[in-house]
Amino acid sequence: MLPLLLPEDHKAYEAVSSGWVTTPFMFGCLFGFMLWLAKAAESVAEHISKARSVRRVVARLDGLSFEERLVLSWCASRGQRTVYLDLRSPIARGLIWRGFLERPAGESSGTKDLFHEIPLALWPHIQERKTTLLLKNEQESPLTEQMYRELDSRPGKREGFPGYAQVF
Repeated sequence: MLPLLLPEDHKAYEAVSSGWVTTPFMFGCLFGFMLWLAKAAESVAEHISKARSVRRVVARLDGLSFEERLVLSWCASRGQRTVYLDLRSPIARGLIWRGFLERPAGESSGTKDLFHEIPLALWPHIQERKTTLLLKNEQESPLTEQMYRELDSRPGKREGFPGYAQVF
């Protein structure tokens, strides 16, 4: 082990190790740590709040109407989170109000027809239930096939945005 080399005059060492240097340094470190800890606690609380919110929305899946479940089923079966909606449609308003759809960032609110998407946190839950979103008799219904064809026809498709469809 190397010996600690100190000058013969220990006054320099004593000045650095005295209270007037180390005490403010220790309080500064403690204050910085407390700020970091508060920010970390806030981040954890926000994460928990988002997780609870997602669980509440997923719990509402069973209470959706046939048409609302059909839109989510169509998105899940096509593997796309985004759909072009007419805001006057009660289906669109219901899905938005319940938290199943949201407007993507940057989309203007001045038009009646807007792109909406399933929130990223909900998407895995929708994908898990894509086979059970519609009941067996609803999956085989001619109305379901007709609505799927209508969704696939994408009359509201805009250039540069492949894979979007207008709903009803």
